[in-house]
Amino acid sequence: MNRFCTLPFRPIRLAALGLTATVLATPGLAAAMSSAPAFTARSVVPIEPAQDSRPEPLGVDARYDQDYGAVVITNVVANSLAAKSGLRAGDVVGGGLDANGREVDLSSGLDAFGSLVSMQRFTLLVYREGVAEEEPMKIAITRGTAGQRIETGTNDVQRREGGDNRPTGSANTLVLEKRSFQDPTLGMTSHTMLVPKGWSAQIQPLWTPTETAFLHTIGRVSGQDQELTFDRGRFFMYTEDPMMVQALRQQGPQAMQNFVRPPSRPGEATLLVLMPALRPQAQNVQVVEAKRLPEIERFMNQMLAPTTQAAAQSGMQTFLAVEEARLRYRENGRSYDESFFYFVQISTLPNLLGGPPTRNWMVAATRSVRAPSDVFDKRVKDLTMLSMTLQPTPRWGICSGKLQQQLSAIRHKGNMDRLRIMQNSGREIARINSEISDSQMASWKRQQADRDAGHRAYTNSVLEVHDFKSRDGDSIQLSNAYDRVFQDPLGNVILTNDASYDPTTDMGLKTNDWQQLQRLGR
Repeated sequence: MNRFCTLPFRPIRLAALGLTATVLATPGLAAAMSSAPAFTARSVVPIEPAQDSRPEPLGVDARYDQDYGAVVITNVVANSLAAKSGLRAGDVVGGGLDANGREVDLSSGLDAFGSLVSMQRFTLLVYREGVAEEEPMKIAITRGTAGQRIETGTNDVQRREGGDNRPTGSANTLVLEKRSFQDPTLGMTSHTMLVPKGWSAQIQPLWTPTETAFLHTIGRVSGQDQELTFDRGRFFMYTEDPMMVQALRQQGPQAMQNFVRPPSRPGEATLLVLMPALRPQAQNVQVVEAKRLPEIERFMNQMLAPTTQAAAQSGMQTFLAVEEARLRYRENGRSYDESFFYFVQISTLPNLLGGPPTRNWMVAATRSVRAPSDVFDKRVKDLTMLSMTLQPTPRWGICSGKLQQQLSAIRHKGNMDRLRIMQNSGREIARINSEISDSQMASWKRQQADRDAGHRAYTNSVLEVHDFKSRDGDSIQLSNAYDRVFQDPLGNVILTNDASYDPTTDMGLKTNDWQQLQRLGR
């Protein structure tokens, strides 16, 4: 099976049913795969029907690339069987399956491809730039059915690029694409997330080796005037000791930037630090509702107990609150509601000279969802559900954990050492861990399960959600507001309340290989 990887300048081995080649990946590799001049290959040859009696031609032009042992689709005839099945110009066909699911070897060239596509029913294993670069998508084609696929109507999803994925009628359908995000420091995929079709998404880990917390996940996902935000941890200190305040002021404005009093009631942290940082243009900001989430607080206090108990031995007192706050404000002439989820930790250090104590505090794990005020109540559950689908990949989870351990071990050596290990050790860890051992994977899964328990406590207390069994055998947590859930081989998801909606006949989707998921526990 072909494996196309676009990570910069990494040697990769490509194999296609008997033909292999080793190449050096470059940022332009994916684009080159879609353009004929970048390859040494035969001339473009139109694929003709294997027999004149074939009822319906596929409707593509293609060429066989000898270097990669794959067929490149160079043209798709409008309204043809190929077009209605989701094939696109630039697709790279690395293999195929016959009607019985047996692999079809395409290494012999266009003749093998022509024999495959002349069948009544077959499946193409397709690589597509920006969509399926590492693992192929499956496009199943059956003559006599694809031609009957029709555009979606008013009760389905609008399929234009950038179009609204909300329902236009009473039926409710949401199309979600599984997207991957990169950690540029470690040079690997760090996270995956389900994102509504047509929305923009920019998410990445932020390494801060000179700060208290070494790692944050930041980014925004937006579309149709709705937005999800993942914010970095923010750290502050406060004291009423006049001598310490004077010393800070003498250091200049920079030293006073993080001199902020800690919050004293639920929701106040959003007004003190989050809104000024994330929504500097907001006006008429008000807290509509704010509350603490005691179930998650108990869970986190149990996790942090060893650290807080050790700190208490030296007189430090630690307070933790997990909060959810809904704010309303105006921005660019429009009213928005935004729901924030975060935790606040306040550490109080006694003054050895008997003066006022010092309070170091932070706001962390901040996640928010926002929408125009008039539709917020209709959108908030779906948006919050989407934010919960952001998950780290196993390989990155192990590598980033090792790097954080090393950074902790050398903290006493100072900021310069921390910067050096970021540069020298980060990529080395990624290289060493290119293959993860079973024990490492098991350990990572245990740690992830502990974190997921906290997420489940939150989602179950705020949302109506349920676990579904995904196609790969894992579980995925999705909203209970939808009656039916479908998933394709790449992890993309469709949620719908339309009893008649069938994604396998929706020509606006990238593939017609969709499987309905079952709820766990039923």
